[in-house]
Amino acid sequence: MSERKQQIARHFGAAAPTYDHAARIQARIAEAFAGEIAAHVQPERMLEFGCGTGNLSAAIAAQFPDADLIATDLAPAMAVSCRKRLGRSARLAYAAMDAELPAFAPRQFDLVCGSLAAQWFADPHHAFTALGALLRPGGVLALTTLGADTFREWRAAAALLGLNAAIPAYPSLSQLDWQRPPGFLVEAAREQRLWDEHPSALDFLQSLRRIGADLPADDARPLSPGALRRILRQVDAQGHVNATYHVLTVLWRRVG
Repeated sequence: MSERKQQIARHFGAAAPTYDHAARIQARIAEAFAGEIAAHVQPERMLEFGCGTGNLSAAIAAQFPDADLIATDLAPAMAVSCRKRLGRSARLAYAAMDAELPAFAPRQFDLVCGSLAAQWFADPHHAFTALGALLRPGGVLALTTLGADTFREWRAAAALLGLNAAIPAYPSLSQLDWQRPPGFLVEAAREQRLWDEHPSALDFLQSLRRIGADLPADDARPLSPGALRRILRQVDAQGHVNATYHVLTVLWRRVG
């Protein structure tokens, strides 16, 4: 496992005890996403990547009570938290897994899905191709991920100060479609913008830490404490603190 992936696993693993309290937007997205999935597929066997503490896991298990689900996460502590939340049954299994190197045989699932996990992939096209190979013909690869406008308030504040906010370069919906694996057609695609309010800029940063998502972009130099304080003051000066989540949702169906 690369050093970057080890960092991601450590950050999210450390956040497992605090994730649920801070992940308000993530829970809303997962719940709505499960409903969208149910409108397009009726699976018998499902695989989830980036399960976290189980927001999407619980929602799709409720949507498809007669289907088998394997919930996986790069961080073993997250998979354990998901298991504690959903419990044990003959239809539920949990595992630590790098979704870019999925450890399952091809063509055995009807649904492979993940909510707000794909933005952490080092090579999205490779990951989607590997995950898509796990699907039977007619199966669906479904995911939500972050889009280009995510945290635009923070990018704008940093730019006004001549600084780089160290936020990853997220894709547009059309750019995400370029990552679609061969042999898949678009079943559904949409984008939305949600806003998460915070009492202060510092509270927002702390909320990212509580969900494990406080890592800077892979190729970015971390901000100095002084530069970070300047951005915090600039954001607070707006009078209210919103964090934009630009959410991209795609469902791709395997046709061959």
